[in-house]
Amino acid sequence: MSRVLSISPKETRLSVPPLALPFPERRSPHCSYAERAVLRWACGTGLAADERTADRLASPAWGHCAAVSTPRTSRDRLSLMACWLAWLGVLDDTAETYRTRASFAEAVSGVRAVLATGRAQERHPLVVSFTDLHRRTGALGSPAWRGRYAEITAQLLDGLVDEQRVKQEACLPGVAEYVEYRRVTGYMPLLYAVTEIVLRCKVPSTIQNSGVYARLLTASIDAADFINDIPHPAQGTGARRDRESRDRPGP
Repeated sequence: MSRVLSISPKETRLSVPPLALPFPERRSPHCSYAERAVLRWACGTGLAADERTADRLASPAWGHCAAVSTPRTSRDRLSLMACWLAWLGVLDDTAETYRTRASFAEAVSGVRAVLATGRAQERHPLVVSFTDLHRRTGALGSPAWRGRYAEITAQLLDGLVDEQRVKQEACLPGVAEYVEYRRVTGYMPLLYAVTEIVLRCKVPSTIQNSGVYARLLTASIDAADFINDIPHPAQGTGARRDRESRDRPGP
C-alpha cells in the first residue's frame, strides 16, 4: 500500500509506491555468523559504550544487509562488511544529535589522525573501532586502493562536518541544496570501496573514471538517502531540529 507523507499542510504531499526487488534476493549462508560477529566486535572495541548503542548494534540488520549485498563472500569478509555498516550507523547517529556534537567533533579529529598516521590518538569509541576496521581492511587492499579509500573517507568527514555547520546555523536549505548536501554525506562511495575488498574484486580505473559509473554512484546515493529520509521525514536536515531540541540539555 502506498504511503502519503507530508510534513506540513503547505508542503507537497508525496505518494510513495510499494517497492519490491525486481530479482530474487540472494543471502549469504553466513548471515547469522555476521550478525553475532558485529556485537562481539563492537564490545571488543568499545563501540557498544552505552546501553542504547549496544541495543542498536545487537540488531540483526547489519549482518543481514551485508549478507544480501555481498552474498558470495567468505564468512570473515562478510563479518568485516557488517562491522563497517554498523560503524557507519553509529557515526551517523553521533553526527545527527545536538547532545553528541562535541563527541562527533572528537571522533572526526581522531579518524582523521588514523587516516594520516594509522594510529588512534583518541580513545573515543568511534575512533578505536575505526582503527580496527582501517587496519583489517587496509591490509587486504593495494596501495592504490588504500589511497583512494583514505580520500573517500576524508571527503565523507568533510561533508558531515559541513552538514553539522548548516544545522547549527538553523538555516533550512532549498530542495536542490539539500540534495547536494546529502550526496556529499552519502556513505555509498565508501561502501563501494569496502565492497571491492570484501568481494576480492577491483573496479578498473577506466570504469571508475567514466560518466556511467559516476551516474551509478549518484543514483545509489540518492536511493539510499531516499530510503533513509523519506520514511522518517523528521530526520531531514531541517526537521531534525525538532528532535535535536528534545535532545538539548536544559539550562
